[in-house]
Amino acid sequence: GVLSLSVFNSSENPVIIRKEERFAQITFIKLSSEVEKEYNGRYKWSKSSEGSKRL
Repeated sequence: GVLSLSVFNSSENPVIIRKEERFAQITFIKLSSEVEKEYNGRYKWSKSSEGSKRL
């Protein structure tokens, strides 16, 4: 699949994220058993990112 990370600044102040600056962490955990119910949402087979409908 495709992993996307969207960042939104809700303050009135600018936030500068410099090249190679760390600002997020993602952790993957290996499941010890099968899932009870798999994800079947609108992004399941997505091949690209898509903007938020809330903005």
